[in-house]
Amino acid sequence: MRIPTDLRRELRGYFQQLRQTSLLFEDERRLLARLSPELRSRVQRLANSGLIKKVPFFKNAGDRCIADILAGLEKQLYVPGEIVINEGDIGDRHCHLLLLLHRLQLSSLHHPLSLGREMFFVKQGVVEILLLRSQKVLAVVGRGEYFGEVAILYAQRRGASARAVTFTLILTLHQAHLATIV
Repeated sequence: MRIPTDLRRELRGYFQQLRQTSLLFEDERRLLARLSPELRSRVQRLANSGLIKKVPFFKNAGDRCIADILAGLEKQLYVPGEIVINEGDIGDRHCHLLLLLHRLQLSSLHHPLSLGREMFFVKQGVVEILLLRSQKVLAVVGRGEYFGEVAILYAQRRGASARAVTFTLILTLHQAHLATIV
């Protein structure tokens, strides 16, 4: 099978970026593996809790809750132009909003740009939130920011799409994981 030149370039760029990202996280994993469970948890909280605490409904969450959330995040690398979520997609699970409101002491919800069954934290890179049909960009989300936050509360059709602008490392929090915490 002959792979077109432009696809080969794209694959090469992806694997180079993945290798650089993986090396970084592999070194981190090796270092953390040597620590005691309590110390490892404290270091992980220190390194990533800021991402979680930026979300209004996690702002008052305790250290244990944050640690549990961090433990369930999945890492994924997206290439420039790759769709992270599609407008119109629908989630298949429902989370109990009132339980979350009570346990996390929510006072208000953030705007529902994108709905489904997970939310996303940008660890590295840039994502644009847009309406694909019109190509209208609604927001640009970068390192340390998040999107899809209302989706963690309940599943509905997504109101917008999200597309990677650069090589983007995203941490995904699934509704099912959050349900095991609360």
